Amino acid sequence: MITVTSSFIILIGNLGFSTALFKSYYDYETEKERRKVVNTALWTILIFDVAFIGFLYLFSGFFSKLIFNSIKYMYHFRLLLFSSFFGILKLIPFAIFRAKQKVKTYSLLSFVFFIFEIALNILFVIVLKLGLEGILYSILITSVISVVVSFVLIFKDIYFEFSLYEFSRLLKFGLPLVPASISLLVLSMANRFFLKEQCSIAEVGFYALGFQIGSFINLVLIQPLKLAWPPIMFSIQNKENCRQFYSRSLTYYLLISLFIVTLLSANSYEIIQIISTPEYIQSARVIGVISLTFVLMGVDSIINVGMPIRRKTYFAPFIIGFSAIVNLILNYLCIPKWGIMGAAFSTLSAYTVLIAIRFFINYKLLPIQYEYGRILRVILPFIVIPFVLNSIQKLVLLNEVTVIFVKSFLILILFPLMLLVTRFFNHNEILIMKTQYKQMKHILMGNNSSYEHFNRSQ
Repeated sequence: MITVTSSFIILIGNLGFSTALFKSYYDYETEKERRKVVNTALWTILIFDVAFIGFLYLFSGFFSKLIFNSIKYMYHFRLLLFSSFFGILKLIPFAIFRAKQKVKTYSLLSFVFFIFEIALNILFVIVLKLGLEGILYSILITSVISVVVSFVLIFKDIYFEFSLYEFSRLLKFGLPLVPASISLLVLSMANRFFLKEQCSIAEVGFYALGFQIGSFINLVLIQPLKLAWPPIMFSIQNKENCRQFYSRSLTYYLLISLFIVTLLSANSYEIIQIISTPEYIQSARVIGVISLTFVLMGVDSIINVGMPIRRKTYFAPFIIGFSAIVNLILNYLCIPKWGIMGAAFSTLSAYTVLIAIRFFINYKLLPIQYEYGRILRVILPFIVIPFVLNSIQKLVLLNEVTVIFVKSFLILILFPLMLLVTRFFNHNEILIMKTQYKQMKHILMGNNSSYEHFNRSQ
């Protein structure tokens, strides 16, 4: 509940400006105009959040009782408010790092603060035994320090500058993203509520474990994609070959993501057997479906090009809101009958609906010819390989680690082989692979001089 409440506060307090900033930023070429956009967003968020968080603070007793069913958590709610305030402020400088494509700065700060927060959690919760208060202290301290450090790094870009014109553009673009983001939160987390109400505690535990493993792809691929995609998308919006780039990006994304899902789903039972007890084996059933749902989240980000570029974000709340309603209905109907599988497939189906509607509207606004034939060739090994590997389940004489190794090795062979057989790779891609192979061959042979000569010849 703490995480959900904080997410709602940050979504509202941000006003969608951290995303709107990218569009307005790349509408201009000069640093002076871009600086005006940045400062307008910064001062708007600062003034709004002082008022917004201040309002919530004044009525913290009421909101504590409303959210946590008890006024005794008012102090905790106030800690949450302060940490959310700094969490919102942090979004603007971090958005600036992304807009300026300072990937190393963004990644380093994110990693350092992540480790710092874990260290504080260990100190406050495990060493000092502060429980929930310790977690909130950790979040608050990390948020404050991250704001101070990030603002120091962008200090040269901060001026007392405000443009009413830029404010109206940012607000018009960002405000519809607030209800859209809240609907997306409902879409992603609704099944937890239904599972808790309609299933046993054991099934909730099965789903939670399957979700943790299935969300591996979210950690290594989807979240980095969501962070990197907006600045990349807007930075090339006026380039001649931008539509080809958007199209090719979807193809390559599906190639990588479906390969990872194939590895996860094929080894799901063995992973559960290694990290958990036998009674949790049911968790393996949902890992593939959950992983595929995360893949669709990434697809949703990549195909959502026309609406933001054409500044038609007002479609978003209706699209995502409708998909969230579909998810609620499916959860209500499916979870009592099929339990955790009903929960997993309900969310997957709702995201499929979301992508179908999003694709239709985006295509109307900005037609992009996606590589449908190549996409089907990527999907084919994702469907076929699990059937081929099904026989490996019968190798009961082998331990789980060995089975995982054998399956993964076969996937590494079969997946690219099927792509080659179906002629997925075009001529240029084959040339690139040959070039990379030659480079690796030179490196492995230790022929550095030849390698340097080869690089110069490219």
